[in-house]
Amino acid sequence: MKPLIVAAGMGTRLRRGPKHLVRLWGRPISYYPASTLYRLTGAPVTMVVQSVYVEETRAALRESGVEVELVASFCPHCENGYSLLLGLSRLRDEALLSVADHVYQPCLARRLLEGCPEDAGVCVAGDRKPSLVDVDEATKVKLLGDGRVVFSKRLEDYDYIDTGVFLVRDWRGLLEAFGHRTDLTMNQLWTEYSSGGGIVRVVDVTGCRWADIDTEQDLVGFETGERRSLIEELLAS
Repeated sequence: MKPLIVAAGMGTRLRRGPKHLVRLWGRPISYYPASTLYRLTGAPVTMVVQSVYVEETRAALRESGVEVELVASFCPHCENGYSLLLGLSRLRDEALLSVADHVYQPCLARRLLEGCPEDAGVCVAGDRKPSLVDVDEATKVKLLGDGRVVFSKRLEDYDYIDTGVFLVRDWRGLLEAFGHRTDLTMNQLWTEYSSGGGIVRVVDVTGCRWADIDTEQDLVGFETGERRSLIEELLAS
């Protein structure tokens, strides 16, 4: 199993350039998931970024004490599902996957690893009662009675909030089913994988704190309150 981070977005809502390089308490946002996954796995972190940001990303993370293996995406307008598939095609191994703009306690990823059933092709860390995120903006997860799982931000009836951390075991099945499709978001990819017979399970990580970063207001939130204490905890560790 190897750690993988998808960081190929353009950060248009934050308006500060590539989001994974935006500084949060003096370090790139992507430092936080990268350092957490590295500590849990002991393996080098593979990160998918836009080709124009490869050297800047390497320098910024090295400055923060994290060595990464970078995969260049030459498709700035492709969806993040493409970045995931690109990363899996490079790793060709089970992946502990994270999006680059989520900050979380190590217990979240640890509980995912410990709780993922053996029959699962993909497991997602799901939170029933997140305390630090705007649920209206978050991706929801719905478990259907026939075993299928649906991921969407538009769901009104849902069971979990998607924390952005996954264990991907069936990398072969994903690559065979979707190749290098450029049109799928990760939400669509997981939903289609499940609809096509792939086994997706949710591991309940409720109680582990995490936060996502989409807007300037989200960044400001790390200056005080619970978000601040989350960052202080991670930096202290």
